[in-house]
Amino acid sequence: MKKRRKRLRHLVPKTSSNNPFAIVKPIHFSLFSAVALMLIFAGCQHTYDELRSDGVAERPRLKSAAIAYVPIPPDLRFKGEFVQDSGKKTAYALQDEFAKYFRRVYVGRRVETLDESLATAREFQCDYCIYATVIRWEDRSTENTGLRDKLEIQIQIVDSVSEETLDKTVLKGKSRLMTDGGDSPADLLLEPIRNYAASFFNPIATPSALK
Repeated sequence: MKKRRKRLRHLVPKTSSNNPFAIVKPIHFSLFSAVALMLIFAGCQHTYDELRSDGVAERPRLKSAAIAYVPIPPDLRFKGEFVQDSGKKTAYALQDEFAKYFRRVYVGRRVETLDESLATAREFQCDYCIYATVIRWEDRSTENTGLRDKLEIQIQIVDSVSEETLDKTVLKGKSRLMTDGGDSPADLLLEPIRNYAASFFNPIATPSALK
Protein backbone atom coordinates (compact mmCIF):
# COMPACT_ATOMS: atom_id res chain seq x y z
CA MET A 1 0.00 0.00 0.00
CA LYS A 2 2.78 2.43 0.86
CA LYS A 3 4.56 1.84 -2.48
CA ARG A 4 1.35 2.54 -4.45
CA ARG A 5 0.89 5.91 -2.76
CA LYS A 6 4.45 6.80 -3.60
CA ARG A 7 3.85 6.16 -7.32
CA LEU A 8 0.66 8.29 -7.36
CA ARG A 9 2.53 11.29 -6.00
CA HIS A 10 4.72 11.28 -9.11
CA LEU A 11 1.62 11.82 -11.30
CA VAL A 12 1.01 15.32 -9.88
CA PRO A 13 2.56 17.98 -12.17
CA LYS A 14 5.53 19.71 -10.68
CA THR A 15 4.94 23.44 -10.04
CA SER A 16 7.00 26.28 -8.60
CA SER A 17 4.85 26.27 -5.44
CA ASN A 18 2.65 24.00 -3.45
CA ASN A 19 -0.43 25.53 -5.09
CA PRO A 20 -1.88 22.90 -7.48
CA PHE A 21 -3.51 25.65 -9.58
CA ALA A 22 -0.21 27.27 -10.49
CA ILE A 23 -0.21 25.21 -13.69
CA VAL A 24 -2.87 27.52 -15.23
CA LYS A 25 -0.50 30.50 -15.25
CA PRO A 26 0.90 29.82 -18.77
CA ILE A 27 -2.69 29.76 -20.08
CA HIS A 28 -3.42 33.15 -18.54
CA PHE A 29 -0.17 34.53 -19.93
CA SER A 30 -0.96 33.24 -23.43
CA LEU A 31 -4.43 34.83 -23.33
CA PHE A 32 -2.95 38.13 -22.14
CA SER A 33 -0.37 38.03 -24.94
CA ALA A 34 -3.06 37.37 -27.57
CA VAL A 35 -5.17 40.29 -26.34
CA ALA A 36 -2.11 42.56 -26.25
CA LEU A 37 -1.19 41.65 -29.82
CA MET A 38 -4.76 42.35 -30.98
CA LEU A 39 -4.69 45.79 -29.36
CA ILE A 40 -1.31 46.58 -30.90
CA PHE A 41 -2.55 45.49 -34.34
CA ALA A 42 -5.71 47.60 -33.95
CA GLY A 43 -3.59 50.61 -33.06
CA CYS A 44 -1.66 50.25 -36.33
CA GLN A 45 -4.77 50.45 -38.54
CA HIS A 46 -7.16 53.21 -39.57
CA THR A 47 -10.78 52.37 -38.74
CA TYR A 48 -13.90 53.22 -40.73
CA ASP A 49 -17.65 53.19 -40.33
CA GLU A 50 -20.74 54.12 -42.32
CA LEU A 51 -24.02 55.52 -41.00
CA ARG A 52 -26.88 55.35 -43.52
CA SER A 53 -29.70 57.86 -43.19
CA ASP A 54 -33.11 56.71 -42.01
CA GLY A 55 -35.81 56.59 -44.64
CA VAL A 56 -33.41 55.97 -47.53
CA ALA A 57 -34.25 52.88 -49.55
CA GLU A 58 -31.83 50.06 -50.26
CA ARG A 59 -28.75 51.24 -52.12
CA PRO A 60 -29.66 51.49 -55.84
CA ARG A 61 -27.72 50.34 -58.87
CA LEU A 62 -26.40 53.38 -60.73
CA LYS A 63 -26.02 53.56 -64.52
CA SER A 64 -22.40 53.10 -65.56
CA ALA A 65 -23.01 55.02 -68.79
CA ALA A 66 -24.07 58.07 -66.80
CA ILE A 67 -22.30 61.39 -66.21
CA ALA A 68 -21.96 62.72 -62.66
CA TYR A 69 -21.28 66.15 -61.20
CA VAL A 70 -19.40 66.71 -57.91
CA PRO A 71 -19.61 70.25 -56.48
CA ILE A 72 -16.90 71.45 -54.09
CA PRO A 73 -18.04 71.39 -50.45
CA PRO A 74 -17.19 74.39 -48.24
CA ASP A 75 -14.06 74.04 -46.10
CA LEU A 76 -14.77 73.00 -42.51
CA ARG A 77 -13.79 75.04 -39.48
CA PHE A 78 -11.63 73.30 -36.86
CA LYS A 79 -10.41 75.07 -33.70
CA GLY A 80 -11.85 78.33 -35.01
CA GLU A 81 -10.03 78.22 -38.35
CA PHE A 82 -10.99 76.98 -41.81
CA VAL A 83 -9.21 73.78 -42.84
CA GLN A 84 -7.85 74.88 -46.21
CA ASP A 85 -8.78 72.65 -49.16
CA SER A 86 -10.71 70.13 -47.05
CA GLY A 87 -13.64 70.65 -49.44
CA LYS A 88 -11.52 70.30 -52.60
CA LYS A 89 -9.77 67.17 -51.33
CA THR A 90 -13.15 65.59 -50.62
CA ALA A 91 -14.51 66.48 -54.06
CA TYR A 92 -11.46 65.16 -55.91
CA ALA A 93 -11.48 61.94 -53.89
CA LEU A 94 -15.11 61.41 -54.94
CA GLN A 95 -14.25 62.18 -58.57
CA ASP A 96 -11.32 59.74 -58.59
CA GLU A 97 -13.33 56.82 -57.23
CA PHE A 98 -16.62 57.35 -59.10
CA ALA A 99 -14.73 57.94 -62.37
CA LYS A 100 -13.83 54.24 -62.27
CA TYR A 101 -17.50 53.42 -62.91
CA PHE A 102 -19.20 56.39 -64.60
CA ARG A 103 -18.58 57.50 -68.16
CA ARG A 104 -17.44 60.93 -66.93
CA VAL A 105 -17.30 62.79 -63.61
CA TYR A 106 -17.00 66.58 -63.45
CA VAL A 107 -15.86 68.59 -60.42
CA GLY A 108 -17.23 72.08 -59.82
CA ARG A 109 -15.13 75.22 -59.72
CA ARG A 110 -16.77 76.83 -56.68
CA VAL A 111 -18.78 76.07 -53.56
CA GLU A 112 -22.50 75.61 -54.33
CA THR A 113 -25.69 74.86 -52.45
CA LEU A 114 -27.56 71.68 -53.35
CA ASP A 115 -30.06 73.61 -55.51
CA GLU A 116 -27.24 75.40 -57.32
CA SER A 117 -25.41 72.09 -57.81
CA LEU A 118 -28.47 70.46 -59.36
CA ALA A 119 -28.88 73.42 -61.73
CA THR A 120 -25.22 73.09 -62.78
CA ALA A 121 -25.59 69.34 -63.23
CA ARG A 122 -28.57 69.83 -65.56
CA GLU A 123 -26.77 72.58 -67.47
CA PHE A 124 -23.95 70.16 -68.32
CA GLN A 125 -26.36 67.26 -68.91
CA CYS A 126 -25.17 65.25 -65.91
CA ASP A 127 -27.38 62.43 -64.71
CA TYR A 128 -26.33 62.49 -61.07
CA CYS A 129 -25.18 65.06 -58.54
CA ILE A 130 -22.86 63.74 -55.82
CA TYR A 131 -23.22 66.33 -53.08
CA ALA A 132 -20.82 66.10 -50.12
CA THR A 133 -20.71 67.95 -46.81
CA VAL A 134 -17.64 67.87 -44.57
CA ILE A 135 -18.94 67.33 -41.03
CA ARG A 136 -15.69 66.65 -39.19
CA TRP A 137 -12.05 67.13 -40.15
CA GLU A 138 -9.88 66.93 -37.03
CA ASP A 139 -6.13 66.89 -37.50
CA ARG A 140 -4.61 65.95 -34.13
CA SER A 141 -1.05 65.52 -32.92
CA THR A 142 -1.74 61.83 -32.28
CA GLU A 143 1.87 60.89 -31.53
CA ASN A 144 1.94 63.40 -28.64
CA THR A 145 -1.63 63.41 -27.32
CA GLY A 146 -2.97 59.95 -28.14
CA LEU A 147 -5.98 61.60 -29.80
CA ARG A 148 -6.85 60.19 -33.23
CA ASP A 149 -7.49 62.19 -36.39
CA LYS A 150 -11.21 62.06 -37.22
CA LEU A 151 -13.12 62.47 -40.46
CA GLU A 152 -16.85 62.55 -41.21
CA ILE A 153 -18.28 63.17 -44.67
CA GLN A 154 -21.96 63.20 -45.53
CA ILE A 155 -22.63 62.16 -49.13
CA GLN A 156 -25.92 62.62 -50.94
CA ILE A 157 -26.49 61.21 -54.43
CA VAL A 158 -29.34 62.94 -56.24
CA ASP A 159 -30.97 62.37 -59.62
CA SER A 160 -30.32 65.71 -61.30
CA VAL A 161 -33.53 65.60 -63.36
CA SER A 162 -36.11 64.35 -60.85
CA GLU A 163 -34.16 65.78 -57.85
CA GLU A 164 -34.87 62.54 -56.00
CA THR A 165 -32.33 61.58 -53.33
CA LEU A 166 -31.13 58.12 -54.32
CA ASP A 167 -28.76 57.59 -51.41
CA LYS A 168 -27.59 59.48 -48.34
CA THR A 169 -24.95 58.35 -45.90
CA VAL A 170 -22.19 59.48 -43.55
CA LEU A 171 -18.70 58.01 -43.90
CA LYS A 172 -16.53 58.07 -40.78
CA GLY A 173 -12.85 57.45 -40.24
CA LYS A 174 -10.39 57.42 -37.34
CA SER A 175 -6.62 57.38 -37.73
CA ARG A 176 -4.33 54.76 -36.20
CA LEU A 177 -2.85 55.40 -32.77
CA MET A 178 0.68 54.31 -33.66
CA THR A 179 1.98 57.00 -35.97
CA ASP A 180 5.12 59.04 -36.50
CA GLY A 181 3.04 62.17 -37.05
CA GLY A 182 2.62 61.98 -40.83
CA ASP A 183 -1.10 61.09 -40.86
CA SER A 184 -3.91 63.54 -41.59
CA PRO A 185 -7.71 63.37 -42.12
CA ALA A 186 -7.06 63.42 -45.89
CA ASP A 187 -5.52 59.94 -45.52
CA LEU A 188 -8.90 58.71 -44.26
CA LEU A 189 -10.77 59.72 -47.43
CA LEU A 190 -9.62 57.11 -49.92
CA GLU A 191 -10.70 53.74 -48.52
CA PRO A 192 -14.27 54.54 -47.38
CA ILE A 193 -15.04 56.49 -50.56
CA ARG A 194 -13.58 53.68 -52.69
CA ASN A 195 -15.80 51.11 -50.97
CA TYR A 196 -18.81 53.42 -51.13
CA ALA A 197 -18.48 54.02 -54.87
CA ALA A 198 -17.98 50.33 -55.60
CA SER A 199 -21.12 49.39 -53.65
CA PHE A 200 -23.35 50.94 -56.35
CA PHE A 201 -21.88 48.82 -59.12
CA ASN A 202 -20.53 45.61 -57.57
CA PRO A 203 -23.46 43.50 -56.34
CA ILE A 204 -22.98 41.78 -53.01
CA ALA A 205 -23.39 38.01 -53.31
CA THR A 206 -26.18 36.58 -51.14
CA PRO A 207 -25.54 33.10 -49.67
CA SER A 208 -27.95 30.53 -51.10
CA ALA A 209 -29.21 29.73 -47.60
CA LEU A 210 -30.51 33.31 -47.25
CA LYS A 211 -32.33 33.44 -50.60
